[in-house]
Amino acid sequence: MSADVLRWRPKTTTPPNMSGPKLLWTVHKQQWRIECILENQEADGWNLRVLLNGRWFFCCRFGSWNEAIQAANDKHAELEAGGWSPAAVVENQ
Repeated sequence: MSADVLRWRPKTTTPPNMSGPKLLWTVHKQQWRIECILENQEADGWNLRVLLNGRWFFCCRFGSWNEAIQAANDKHAELEAGGWSPAAVVENQ
C-alpha cells in the first residue's frame, strides 16, 4: 500500500446524521472495483451495500451503527490483505 494513502477508518464513534447513502470506501484490483456504502434505515438499523464494478453485489443489515462500521472495517481489512488497493473517497461538499 502506498505510504500517502491512509487506511480507511471511521472518523467518529457516534452515528452521523445522514439523509442518504454514504460511500465509506472503495478498493480496486486490476479491472475490478468494490465500493461499500452505508445506509441509515431509521428504526430498522443500518445497511451496508456492496457494489462490484458499480453493480449491486450484496447487502447486509445491522442493528446498530457500530456493528455496521465494524463489519465495513473487517471487510476492508480482509480485502486489503487479499491484495486489493484502497482508492481515495471524494465526498461532495
